[in-house]
Amino acid sequence: MSEEAENAPEGMDEKSLETVRDILFGAQARENDKRSKHLEDLIKTSVDRLERDLNKQLAALNKSLEKAQDQLRKEAANTADKLSARIDKSNEAIAALDAQTATNLGDMQDQHNADLAALEKDAKNWNEDLAKQLELVHAQLKDTKLDRATISELLASMAVAIADDSKD
Repeated sequence: MSEEAENAPEGMDEKSLETVRDILFGAQARENDKRSKHLEDLIKTSVDRLERDLNKQLAALNKSLEKAQDQLRKEAANTADKLSARIDKSNEAIAALDAQTATNLGDMQDQHNADLAALEKDAKNWNEDLAKQLELVHAQLKDTKLDRATISELLASMAVAIADDSKD
């Protein structure tokens, strides 16, 4: 048995007790039920409206985020294209500089080889000229100077002539 039934005056059963309660508190309970129902409906309406507003705001935010992502993708692609074009131009400039450097180096090597050949030719000509001059000087010295044998014969003949002169 329930606690209320135990506290009920004797001779009253549970159903009678409910009837008395309904008579005493029924109008107030119905008013409370009506107010609770109205508050529940108001809360449900407010929650539904808030949920719709939140969903609209989330949809707008998602749309805005998608636009921002698309814009960032476009900017990234544009920047990548510009960077790629700059890299290509730099590579072309480097290739042109490499070609110019190779050409200049080849020209310098050719000029160096030509200068070296000219110097070798000049050195050979100088050696030949010096050899000719040396032979010429040697020949002149040979013609103008007496060799030792000739000088000794000349001195010997002068000694004989002087000795002959002194005998006389």
